[in-house]
Parts: sequence; structure tokens; C-alpha cells
Amino acid sequence: MAIRDIKTVLLLENEALIALDLEGMLLSVGVERVHHAVSSGEALNWLSDHSPQLAILDIFVKDGPSLPVADWLRKKQVPFVIHSGHTRQASGYGVGFSDAVWLSKPCTEADLVEAMSQALTRR
Repeated sequence: MAIRDIKTVLLLENEALIALDLEGMLLSVGVERVHHAVSSGEALNWLSDHSPQLAILDIFVKDGPSLPVADWLRKKQVPFVIHSGHTRQASGYGVGFSDAVWLSKPCTEADLVEAMSQALTRR
């Protein structure tokens, strides 16, 4: 799957300005729909009825670490990118996200596209 084939992305981010910035970048590169959730519970509720082609997760959201969402995505074989201000080691959750592509905050559109491409090829 190529980025141009992605129709829906789940964006799990509790900081509104960062979410708006990422959503703009995603729409700019051709993603048709971005579902924004601010908590793992909200994301899991949405995922019960929807299946994105890719997800972008912050590690720490309103209701704690996003590990439950990462686990759900992994089981359903949905590639995901971790977008965090923490490094893999500093997060304390590196093992739980070991198979994810890691993208530092803030990022450029080019960095986002590269991370998405990497995640799609790991699938």
C-alpha cells in the first residue's frame, strides 16, 4: 500500500494544535479522512466500528499511555506511527511500541510522509 492509497487515518493526539497541524499535513498528502481522538478509550470506541489504513499515536494521551490502541492495531495488522516528544528510551514504553516507526515532535510534512511510508512497508 502506498500513501496515495490511504483513505482513513486514526490520529490519537490530545494536544489540539498538534492534531490540527498533523491533520493538515495528512490531508495535504492525499489522505481523505482523519479521525481525531484525544484518549485511548475514544480511539478504541471508534475502532470498534471502523478500520483505518494507518494510525498516528501520541504515547501519552488524556487517559494515559496509548498502549491499548497500539495493541488493537497490532492485532488487526494496522500499521502505526508513534508521534511523540519523548524518545523511545525516555518514554518508558519503548518495548510496547517496539514495532512502531518513531517520529519526533514537532515534525515536518516530509518527516511525516517518510514515517508513514516506513510503517506501511513494515506491515
